[in-house]
Amino acid sequence: MKAFALAVLWPAMILSAAESSPWKIDTQPALAPGMVGEWDDWAIASPTILKAAGKWWMFYEGVRFDHDGLQRGGGIAVSENGVTWTKHTQNPLFSPALKEVETWSSPSVAHWKDKFWLVYLASDDPFRREKQSERFDPVPGWFRVASSEDGLTWDPVRGAKPPRGSADYFPIRPSLYAEETALHLWWIGLVGEQDRALFHSVSRDGETWSMPNQQPAKELDSREICCARVYPSGDYYILTYVAFDEKKQQHFVVTKISRNARSWAAQGPPEFLLESHWMHSPPTLLFQPDGARLFYSAKEPDETVALRSAWCSKTDYVSH
Repeated sequence: MKAFALAVLWPAMILSAAESSPWKIDTQPALAPGMVGEWDDWAIASPTILKAAGKWWMFYEGVRFDHDGLQRGGGIAVSENGVTWTKHTQNPLFSPALKEVETWSSPSVAHWKDKFWLVYLASDDPFRREKQSERFDPVPGWFRVASSEDGLTWDPVRGAKPPRGSADYFPIRPSLYAEETALHLWWIGLVGEQDRALFHSVSRDGETWSMPNQQPAKELDSREICCARVYPSGDYYILTYVAFDEKKQQHFVVTKISRNARSWAAQGPPEFLLESHWMHSPPTLLFQPDGARLFYSAKEPDETVALRSAWCSKTDYVSH
């Protein structure tokens, strides 16, 4: 599976409040929570979308909320056109073994060396900590790795160790992609008490990860960044992240590109205003020759969280 190539690079543009946005939000969710009592009856988050055998495959995090807190599982949805999705009948397909005081979130998936590879964030369960008056903000977390031959049955990569020092940076929402010879892991993490950075680590075997390098988040955006996704597309690397204002009342999806995954230029679709942004779930942006499709988690009127989709056509964008 290869990342969908970016066919055309558009000049960057941020619309003024007086202008109408070229983003068109689909009337129906791309993927809605399940029925009450099902494993994903509260939220859909952290989608990874890959294309293979003429179909689109979405790996996602489903969330159920009960008296013990948030209960998560990993599932798959399939689409013929990248717009209409059908959940796999055997969901949930991924649920890692955890200690009683742990929880997990934010799966990110890549296909490499004829296998699926999944990195997720494990952490102390904040609900249990709160009950014990030991609340952390942020909650300490660490990365773990699983693999699968078919995307349906998953096993932990027991020899895998997280990138050295990554837990010290309070990692937020991993982003995984594969190139021919390596797996690449990106994430936003803390540096010191307040500053954030974009981290990058590489693995040649899925077990041993390089010492992460880091780029200060302030080099990317003057606003605070809460989550990011990086992936290759043709001759470029695409960076999509969520930035928010000082009062944290408005969140924006921002897209930038780079040839070296270091010097990022504000090119691509214009910023997308998120009406609501749920728990730092990183958006996914897919480029197609005639435009770009964005997938993001958003709160619904009934307080559940659905995966929404918006489309920015090349024609509409250029017209602005």
